[in-house]
Amino acid sequence: MKTNSILCLALCLGWTTLSIYAQPGFERLSFPAGVDGNPIANPFTGGLNNPQPSKVDLNNDGVEDLFVFDRYGNIPLTFLYTGQAGEVDYTYAPEYAANFPPLANWVLLRDYNNDGIQDIFAHFPTPIQGIQVFRGYYDTDDKIAFEPFNFCCEDYNIMYYTLANGTTTQVYVSPTDYPVLDDVDGDGDLDVLTFSIGGGYVEYFQNRSVEMGYGLDSLKFKRGIHVGANFMKPPFQKRLC
Repeated sequence: MKTNSILCLALCLGWTTLSIYAQPGFERLSFPAGVDGNPIANPFTGGLNNPQPSKVDLNNDGVEDLFVFDRYGNIPLTFLYTGQAGEVDYTYAPEYAANFPPLANWVLLRDYNNDGIQDIFAHFPTPIQGIQVFRGYYDTDDKIAFEPFNFCCEDYNIMYYTLANGTTTQVYVSPTDYPVLDDVDGDGDLDVLTFSIGGGYVEYFQNRSVEMGYGLDSLKFKRGIHVGANFMKPPFQKRLC
C-alpha cells in the first residue's frame, strides 16, 4: 500500500511538472527594487562578473544601445538606451539577446563592412583557438540578428592569414585575452592586434581586402606589413609587461 502511494505521488508530481513546462510561454516579471529607499537600476540582470561591453543599435532606431558579454558563464546581456538629453541610462532588454549566436570567452562588436550595423567578432574555442565572425543585419521585427561570415575553403570557418609559402593558418587569440580590432593603417578596414601564441609579444595583422580589390565586405589578412614608423615586423621588439 505504501509503495502504491509513493508511486502515485511520483506520477502526480511528474504530471504537474509536465503541465507547467507545457504552458505556451512565460511572461518575465519586473518590479521596482531598492535599498534603503534608493532604487536599483536593472536589478534582475543577474549581476556582472567579467563584462565585455560593446555599443550596438539593437532595434534599428538609430540610437546606440549596449551589449555586454559576461565571459563568466558566457552570458549575453542586452540593454536599450532610454536616457534623455544629457542623461545616460540603459534598461535591461533580454528579448534582444535571443538573436545572438552561442558565444564563448570573448566577444567584440565591430562594423567590419561599414554598412552601419555592428558585426560579431568572437573566440572560436575548439578544436583550435581563433576568431569567428558573424555578419549583423536586422530581421523583420527590426531586431539585430546575425549570420556566420564564410571564410572560404578552410577546414574551420575562422579568420586566417597567408604565410610566406602560400599556405594559411589561423589568426591566433588566446581564450584568456581578446584582440584589438581597429583601422590601424588608416585605409578604412579593420586590422587586428593580438598577443602571439607564446603570450609575450603583440602581433599585427593587416586587413588587405581593400588593397587586393575585394572591398570592405571581405576579410583577408597578412602578417608583417610595415605601416609607418610606429610599426615593425612582428613580433614587436618591445616586450610587454
